Amino acid sequence: MRVALTFPVLVLLLVGQASCQEAMREWVFAGASSMQGWSPNAAAEGARLTPEGLQAGPSEFDPFLIVSGLSIPGHPAMRVEVEAGCDRDGEWQLFWAVDEEGPFGGFSEQRSARFFVRAGQIRPYVVFPGWQTGERILKLRLDAPDYSTFTVRAIRLTRPVTDPSEEKVSAVAEWTFPTDASQWSVFPSGRPAIAGAGPEGWKLEGGSGTIAMSPVLQLDADQNTWVTIAARSTRETRIALRWLCSQKGGLHSLTVPLQRSEKARFYNVDLSGNNDWQGRITMIGVEAPEEDRADVYLVSLKAGPERGGPAQLEVALADFAAPFVRQGWDASFEARILNTGGAPSPPAKVTLTPLGALSLAPGQPATQVLAALAPGETRTINWRVKASEGNSHGVELKLQAGESEQTRTVSLTCHPALPERLTRKAAYVPLPEPASTGDYLVGAYYFPGWQTYSRWSCLDDFPERHPVLGYYREGDPEVADWHIKWALEHGISFLIYDWYWSAGNRWLEHALHDGYFRARYRDRLKFCLLWANHNPKGTSSLKDLEAVTRHWIEHYFRRPEYLRVDGKPVIVIFSPHRFREDMGVEGTRRALERSREICREAGLPGIYFVACTYPGEGNIRLLEQEGYDALSGYNYPSAGDGGRKVAPYDDMVRGYKEFWEAIDAAATIPYIPVTEPGWDSRPWHGLDARVRTGKHPDKFRNMLANAREFLDSAGRRLPGGQKIVFVEAWNEFGEGDYIEPHREFGFGYLDAIRDVFSTAPDQHYDVVPEDVGLGPYTLPKPEDASGWDFRGKRHDVFFQNLKEESSDAAGLRMISTGDDAALYLPGTRLNAERFRCIEIRMSVTAGRQAQLFWTSGDGFKEVWSQRFNIVPDGAMRTYHLDLSGKPRWRGTIRQLRLDPCEVQGAKVTLESLRLLESCP
Repeated sequence: MRVALTFPVLVLLLVGQASCQEAMREWVFAGASSMQGWSPNAAAEGARLTPEGLQAGPSEFDPFLIVSGLSIPGHPAMRVEVEAGCDRDGEWQLFWAVDEEGPFGGFSEQRSARFFVRAGQIRPYVVFPGWQTGERILKLRLDAPDYSTFTVRAIRLTRPVTDPSEEKVSAVAEWTFPTDASQWSVFPSGRPAIAGAGPEGWKLEGGSGTIAMSPVLQLDADQNTWVTIAARSTRETRIALRWLCSQKGGLHSLTVPLQRSEKARFYNVDLSGNNDWQGRITMIGVEAPEEDRADVYLVSLKAGPERGGPAQLEVALADFAAPFVRQGWDASFEARILNTGGAPSPPAKVTLTPLGALSLAPGQPATQVLAALAPGETRTINWRVKASEGNSHGVELKLQAGESEQTRTVSLTCHPALPERLTRKAAYVPLPEPASTGDYLVGAYYFPGWQTYSRWSCLDDFPERHPVLGYYREGDPEVADWHIKWALEHGISFLIYDWYWSAGNRWLEHALHDGYFRARYRDRLKFCLLWANHNPKGTSSLKDLEAVTRHWIEHYFRRPEYLRVDGKPVIVIFSPHRFREDMGVEGTRRALERSREICREAGLPGIYFVACTYPGEGNIRLLEQEGYDALSGYNYPSAGDGGRKVAPYDDMVRGYKEFWEAIDAAATIPYIPVTEPGWDSRPWHGLDARVRTGKHPDKFRNMLANAREFLDSAGRRLPGGQKIVFVEAWNEFGEGDYIEPHREFGFGYLDAIRDVFSTAPDQHYDVVPEDVGLGPYTLPKPEDASGWDFRGKRHDVFFQNLKEESSDAAGLRMISTGDDAALYLPGTRLNAERFRCIEIRMSVTAGRQAQLFWTSGDGFKEVWSQRFNIVPDGAMRTYHLDLSGKPRWRGTIRQLRLDPCEVQGAKVTLESLRLLESCP
């Protein structure tokens, strides 16, 4: 049984033996006559010793090697070196046990570290497990990727040469470089990657793969949630902040973007919402930039309870306020000014100078005064402007504060005016003018998660993502018709709606049922379902698949708009492994065939099942045995990233092509290529999110062209002669992969699809609601509130694994449909210093514990939460959460989330939730 993988991938460093370490224990398998105490599990099929090392595979799900009977004293600076190779890029995981407790014999996610192994030859990798002084390591376990063939040549443990009992441990983390550089250790030590003891600081050479680590610390993570780095960089780049902590194993990481600067700048990194910044921080470090042309001079590093450094004003945003502006429209230009430093800023002046055909409105002053900003505070300034021509226009923004002055030139997109015939007032969305795509069928995944303002509010700090339609309500048929019109006019033939079913419970159906099904133009655009079956273990069965099939037939398959291949309705399965874990390979095969049989009994020709998959010959063989008709994917955000959390989109274009070819080469059933315009999930996952940099419609066009070439080669057609390509996604704004018209690139991604797949003329006109006098569709922003009373009142809430049964004088009545039930309350802005208590009035019929989450805008995190016990007797009770001693309850709280219980089937009535200045 695999321990659940829930934490971010950590990229491991190539090993260079450090001079301050010595070998403590090693196992060399190359040429060995025995496995030296290590043994494989059943999934590591045919494990054997070879001259290259211990080899296994092709493996099954969850292959690992394990050794027990150890007694190794732990230390934070200890490292584990693994020499390994694999037949594909993949994530490995090292587990250790200090006891035999728990369902996995002492192994757990908290005591594990991940690392990325590149496909090909055997290479050395190093893992900083973060073992604590006083621990004794009793067992080790090394997990390789599922369905891979891998070789382990050696495993070594190293420890500090110094006696840990003589080591000085500091509770303060503050260093100035290069003066304090001698206190730090550098890995690997074989290259002069950190040098330059000059007045500029400690030089980190780009492209060196070097990491500098501090002495051993005992730093309270809750009390020290800010890290302030002072550095100068020769170009715009990124470094990584690294650390070890007592609560979770492995070397944790957070990417820090740096600006090009002539002198040192201060970068304040907020770690209060990072789930890996917990307990005691035992070491902290900095990794050099990956770009070989970027050099960084590290001047100082400090961890503390608040921002550090002097005041530092930056332009956080400079753009039109509206996501879409045309020539001749009166528009608002806005500049957001942010104080990123640790001290209040002096008053400043901000001057806007329009360039080219852009002009200020008459009487509008070019210069505005900006009052002092507190550390971390943002202020927005607006000017009224108008463009006499449709084109890209520039403005010059000058920011003067004290003796400091900075000037920034910004390029703005002002779309050309439309022909008069297209701008007549309309009573409804104008008829679509489809762009023909010939033999190609292009389908876009559609995520139905945007029906309330509070759900959209995660994009408030990412204005470049704001859709042309604004923060709209999914489920509005008129909104659906705009989507249908724009999709058809750019060569998209169908939408693939993410669809949720878990043991009969359904959710997020509004976009499909209330929007698309009631849309006027639905008969022009086809649809199908992606069953997003990332459901709890044990929820998949033959009986459940029979029930879901009958539901599909009743509600979807008989609709003329439903997408068919070879006459069969298409169903895409997000998580085929969920079926396999619950039913096995043969059980899955029988269940899929029974589903097809039920369709045939209903007069349909069957079902065309498409399985989402990554490369991996072993997994592909199993999918074929299970009886899928074709393979594809939902997305591959890690494609081509080389194990890096932040990597260029250019590498994703290459990586996607490699994935398609690897899957297709291993499969005997068709593969449908999936394409992706980018990835940046910071709105949902915060600063530690996975990011692909440098995305652009032109680069997406290259990926689409690769997909077309892939389909055209070797006659890759599906039964019936169709050539299908998927796009992920129309509207995954939180993940950062979206093609729906938006502020940053307008219709650019849709134009790329039209350019590559359509035979329609290049010239076309994109009509938006303002052109024809329709809209606006933006949902009203809820007023800031410090409490919500649900007795006879409705509020802008979002349900997760909760089904609303009624809303009456008793309150909001719900039933939990899963073990992760949550209610997202309306967005607001609350001062955490003022409100130190939360009062909840609710009744619950099952479960033992509830949880209250809060966020400042970077998503909901475990460290931003408070658990509390509940009484599951169905009686209305009052619960008070005292947050006065919670170090991470601070700043401005922008949204709350209540998880009323942790079990399925509980009846919940929420009467009220309010914030108090103190608990009774």
